[in-house]
Amino acid sequence: MGKVSATVPSPPSSPVTIVEQGLDVDNLSLNTWKPFYLTTLKPFEGSEKIPRADKVTTFHPQFLEEVLGGSDWSPGLKFVVGNSTCIIRNRTYYQFDAATEPYLPEAPGQHGAKLTAFFNKAPEEEHDLPEDVSSSEDVPMFVRQTDGRYAYFGNYTQSRWSDKLDYDSMMARVPQSIKEHWATELTSAVRPPWVTEELKKASA
Repeated sequence: MGKVSATVPSPPSSPVTIVEQGLDVDNLSLNTWKPFYLTTLKPFEGSEKIPRADKVTTFHPQFLEEVLGGSDWSPGLKFVVGNSTCIIRNRTYYQFDAATEPYLPEAPGQHGAKLTAFFNKAPEEEHDLPEDVSSSEDVPMFVRQTDGRYAYFGNYTQSRWSDKLDYDSMMARVPQSIKEHWATELTSAVRPPWVTEELKKASA
């Protein structure tokens, strides 16, 4: 995710994440590896002036729910449905848990990537938004800290959909706890209907 203006990307037809080419499986490290595309991005200007996550004001999840509202639209993405007043112009924000997102920005203002099995369609495909805004641009991001509160990391733009993660990368790069998390999410009896439809497409 980088602060780059772009048109709304169309959701891909298959599970996606970012992939690095030419992997040397014998020298892989879960602690230092990051999706290749992130290594090509320049740091945000002035990012060195942004306070660390443990130095900024954090928010209780109930505060986010009461002030921002919104419902789960896509994994980690909240969308405020309706015509009520919303302090976020595109009615969209990220609410992530670093425990299940291994490639999030390491600190406010840094680049990061979303690891997911499926993306939902863009909210504006079903709901009205002002013509000059996009649900994938300039989106506030809140990341859960170890005390359960959320730190504001900045506003991010998803300017690029990534590639499918290959088998070797999935096995070597993705922590087992993350794979178990997604196995639980995808087999849940209360998963969103759109996820069920994506699973049907993937198994067809």
